[in-house]
Amino acid sequence: MGAGRVNETANLACTVNGFTSGDWAPERNKTVERQLAEELSRMDGKKFFSFLLWRLPQGKRLENVIRKVASGKEPNNYIQAAGRASALTIEVRKVDAAGEAHHWTIGRREPEAPSGDTEIHWDSFTTTVSRREVFDSAAAAKVFSEYIRTGDVADVNYTTRPTLLG
Repeated sequence: MGAGRVNETANLACTVNGFTSGDWAPERNKTVERQLAEELSRMDGKKFFSFLLWRLPQGKRLENVIRKVASGKEPNNYIQAAGRASALTIEVRKVDAAGEAHHWTIGRREPEAPSGDTEIHWDSFTTTVSRREVFDSAAAAKVFSEYIRTGDVADVNYTTRPTLLG
């Protein structure tokens, strides 16, 4: 398996706009990052406004867990982006061993990252985030690739800010 590629046993699924879910894998001869960059570049904030990627339980395909998805019991751990291709916010959700959910907004650690707050518009919602927490589709694809590769977002490259869920 080459660097940046997901093998067939990775069992990934995606959910678009909070309603449509499907199995996910990069197209043949594409890296994970390239496939994600292409998909995230189509986000317009209106018709395509959110993309959530998650790992299915070991050995399962989406059709094996679709009832849990429909009832909101899956996914427990995921990475998601919302907004439009030029301005995306990224969040990660993980459930710990005690069953408690933790949700974080991801930001860039670089010193040259802009400061101050801005708004991300998606569907009929507006989310206020730090300018360091705004990614374009290519940068978001790198974050998603890191998450797929490691199951986390490395603190050395990114910041995490706890996010309260409504």
